[in-house]
Amino acid sequence: MADTLLRISVVLWVATFAVGAVDGLYYHLIKLRLHQRAGSRTEHVAHSLRALLLPLTLWAAFVATDLAPAARLGLLLALIAADLGVAVWDVILESKSRRALGGLPHVEYFVHVAATAAHSAAEAFVVAAVVLTLRGGAGSAPAVVVGLAWILIVGSTLVGAVHVLALARPQTER
Repeated sequence: MADTLLRISVVLWVATFAVGAVDGLYYHLIKLRLHQRAGSRTEHVAHSLRALLLPLTLWAAFVATDLAPAARLGLLLALIAADLGVAVWDVILESKSRRALGGLPHVEYFVHVAATAAHSAAEAFVVAAVVLTLRGGAGSAPAVVVGLAWILIVGSTLVGAVHVLALARPQTER
């Protein structure tokens, strides 16, 4: 049962990445260039923090099976809580951050809803799988899940690096 939950979770993470690419890469970095706008700089910091938390969350979810199940669950829940805290901060920042741009583009709202739904569902399935390991279920993910997880971990690490490097670029727009 836990392996099925992990399979579902990794598929949902792939969906999250696909939607997140539209939001993070297209809207944030290419179209709106939030990292270059003085008024959006703090929002970009929030995005960078989430990008740095994601590889750790994926590692705890799919790879850290050598940890005691209770420790793994605690780590996973702490990372999810940290991400949720940063996500709430991001929502608070967005209205002021996007004011000079005319607000959040309407389509981007839908992208946020889709990404949040897939992200939250992926977390719920993996937490359920780890809880099952506390009750004596298998603790390791199927090889295909671990392989996909490593691809996601590497990809999200690169996205985090791009976000941090973008912070180092000079601000050119208000």
